[in-house]
Amino acid sequence: MATPNRVDYDELDFDYSPDGVLCLWEGQPFTGVGVELYPDGTLQAESLFRNGIDTRIGSLWYVTGQLRRRATANEANHTMQVTEWYENGKLKSQTTYEHGIKTAEQSWNEQGDLLTDFHLTEQDEYYPALLRYREGNHPTT
Repeated sequence: MATPNRVDYDELDFDYSPDGVLCLWEGQPFTGVGVELYPDGTLQAESLFRNGIDTRIGSLWYVTGQLRRRATANEANHTMQVTEWYENGKLKSQTTYEHGIKTAEQSWNEQGDLLTDFHLTEQDEYYPALLRYREGNHPTT
């Protein structure tokens, strides 16, 4: 049986084990988009799953329909961009990860004033790990 592209979260099962969480649809690891709706039927969340694993790629919306959070990834360079907005539509934060390490983050208040402006530097404790990951030396599990 083919897996549909989008499935309501209520139809998904989650298998919890010491190794992590596996998302199942009809007893099989799910590949597709899990969708959650508000009680009125408007979209609340969508998340991409691959072979039962939550990729952390997806979006969240406020009940008003305003986008709240979006996470996108570029698998070619192992980066993820997470953007968040206030309910009034103004930008709240932008965070970039590379190989799971935060490399940049900016955040603003609801008036649009910059609150934080972080960029990973060579002096940061995670910088050596990032260099190792860029060279392909990832920790084994």
